[in-house]
Amino acid sequence: MKRFGALLLSVGLVAAALWLRGRLDDPRGTDDSGDARRITCATEVYRACEALAAEHSELEITTEDAGDTTSRLASLSPGADPGFDVWLTTTPFSAIAGESLGAAAAVSPLGPSSGPLGHARLGFWVHQTRAAALEAHCGQVGWPCLLAAAPKRWEAIGGDPAWGPLKPHIDEPNGSGGLLALGNAAAVLVGADADALAVEENAAFVGAITGLAQARVKPGLESGAALTRMLAGGPAEVDIVIALESEGARFGAAATSKARLIYPSPVAASVAYALPRSGGGKGLENLMELIEEDAPGALRATGWRPGAGPDAEGFPTLGGLLSIKRIWEEIR
Repeated sequence: MKRFGALLLSVGLVAAALWLRGRLDDPRGTDDSGDARRITCATEVYRACEALAAEHSELEITTEDAGDTTSRLASLSPGADPGFDVWLTTTPFSAIAGESLGAAAAVSPLGPSSGPLGHARLGFWVHQTRAAALEAHCGQVGWPCLLAAAPKRWEAIGGDPAWGPLKPHIDEPNGSGGLLALGNAAAVLVGADADALAVEENAAFVGAITGLAQARVKPGLESGAALTRMLAGGPAEVDIVIALESEGARFGAAATSKARLIYPSPVAASVAYALPRSGGGKGLENLMELIEEDAPGALRATGWRPGAGPDAEGFPTLGGLLSIKRIWEEIR
């Protein structure tokens, strides 16, 4: 019996050693927060997230406007689960969340950001049948001319009377693409580094975006869906889409054959970042490593450019951006 008991003890010690070795060899085994696999993706990068999920079936992907995620994070009680392990999002909301949450909360629900994973420039997608008329009218198509033309009919700017009114689309500023566009317009019409007071007191800017808000068509659509309608169905419903260049990637050559992509000056770009929830363990570190390794390729495959891209020239401050968002929502 003593020998049998000693044998059992030795077997138990070997089994315990093997279990411990397995825990040490498996980096997720030391993670006291469980497996990290939940990624919340901003609307602008959802196709890249789908590509990641196709390559890594264990990932759990949800899509949400970056403004909604930011608001939800701001309302969390300390230590509460944000509903994701990593937030794959884009500027300007990644910066808004980092700055506002860091200032408002004793402990931020977010950990340190990744480096830039890719960028997409903002552009005006103008249907080819309308582009020549707009360029002839504007000379150089930029925010001042586009905003002045938006509430008008095409015949007023040299187009065919049969075209009817201009039919522009812009996303709500609850998403990064829409807020980036309005911020880029403010950089031109209000001035460099416009703050909340400068935005609110600039009657020309408020009037210009009011005209755009009232002229826009299909407000319930996202820019990708609006661009799809314009490219597939022609300019009868939508003839100008203000959106990131990446939205046209799924259409390939058809996008540039049916629409002219015009970049306003100064150039503005949305940059993608991964932000982990705070307090994670080894599993979260592994997930961040996976994203930093694979997300740049997934973004490039869906129309994003590598790196951080051009610096935003004179972009509004955090207060300026939040004022633009509030003004737009009041117009709506």
